[in-house]
Amino acid sequence: MEDCKLKMLLLALKYCRSPEVLSVLRKIIRISEEAQRIRKWEYDYLEIVLLCLGTMVDESMDNQFRRIIADEHSGGEKYMGEREN
Repeated sequence: MEDCKLKMLLLALKYCRSPEVLSVLRKIIRISEEAQRIRKWEYDYLEIVLLCLGTMVDESMDNQFRRIIADEHSGGEKYMGEREN
C-alpha cells in the first residue's frame, strides 16, 4: 500500500513540469483507484498529490489537467467542482 503512495508521489514529482504530466496523470489516478479498491486509505492521498500537481502544472495545460481528472477519477467531477469554488 505504501508502495502505491510512493509511486504516485514520485511520478508526480518527476513529471510535474513536463508536458508528459497529462499522460502520467491518468496512471497516477489508476494506481490510486486500484489501491483504494484493495484497502481504503485513512485520507485521500490522491487529492493531496493532485493539489500539489495542480500548483505546478503549466497554466497552458490547466484545462486539460482538470478535464483528465474529471474524466478519469471516479470522483473527479465533484473534486474539480470543489477546486473551482
